[in-house]
Amino acid sequence: MQIDNTVVTDFETTPPPPPPQDPTPNRPKTNPRKRKKDANLPLQNLRSPEEKQA
Repeated sequence: MQIDNTVVTDFETTPPPPPPQDPTPNRPKTNPRKRKKDANLPLQNLRSPEEKQA
């Protein structure tokens, strides 16, 4: 039963993370792109597309 309790606790801890992860995926995607665009394009050019995406 102890193992079951641990599994249940893990599952309970997993549900809470998913909701927060939804908003996070969008931000992480913009971060990688920002860095890539930052290296290729200047901050001004990156800011223009960033505002459109937001």
